[in-house]
Amino acid sequence: MIRRRRERPPVTNEFTAMIEGQVALIQQQHKDDLLYWQSRTFAERSEAIMAVCQDAVIIMEAQQNMGMTIRDPDPWPKSTQDILRRLAADARR
Repeated sequence: MIRRRRERPPVTNEFTAMIEGQVALIQQQHKDDLLYWQSRTFAERSEAIMAVCQDAVIIMEAQQNMGMTIRDPDPWPKSTQDILRRLAADARR
């Protein structure tokens, strides 16, 4: 017996409009975030990154204190390591 795939219901204009509206909203939100961070100074961006890292340490310590196992993060891909190595070398010059 041959099974045929069920046909998808037709996409209505209302559904398409809803999806397009959601996509536009997400794009606008990311645009605002990007503009916000681009308007910050290097020092402000650095402080924000440091704060996030410190919060991550606090969370990991709390997890250890509760007896939860801490999963080692996956290593970065070699391509990412190469890019970071090249950027660091350029910054030293």
